[in-house]
Amino acid sequence: RAIQAGASGYILKSAPHEELLAAIQSVAEGSAYLYPNATKRLMSEYLDKIKQEGIAGPYESLSEREKEILSWVAKGYANKEIAEHLVISVKTVESHKSNLMEKLNLKTRPELVKFALKKGLLHYE
Repeated sequence: RAIQAGASGYILKSAPHEELLAAIQSVAEGSAYLYPNATKRLMSEYLDKIKQEGIAGPYESLSEREKEILSWVAKGYANKEIAEHLVISVKTVESHKSNLMEKLNLKTRPELVKFALKKGLLHYE
């Protein structure tokens, strides 16, 4: 929880003084520090999370239709234009867009465009 809250390091109260000094120095230099036992636990939790969620990233969790909507949105098309091209309702486009934004943890249309650029989904002609 400390790491999720933004802590740059974690050390046990029972750690030797030398270890505490090393941790303080490491964090002061801009590095992160985790007590070895904490590192093992953190890695274990991370690996468990990967197993539960699968190896696929958030983009891979999108449906083909959501990927298609993402592509159209990123190219600058309005919801109505996307709906007309795909022969679906505007509400359906909005629903797919909302779902994909939630899956990708994005809040705005510009964030969608930036994501699409990073994924290489936009090609300039």
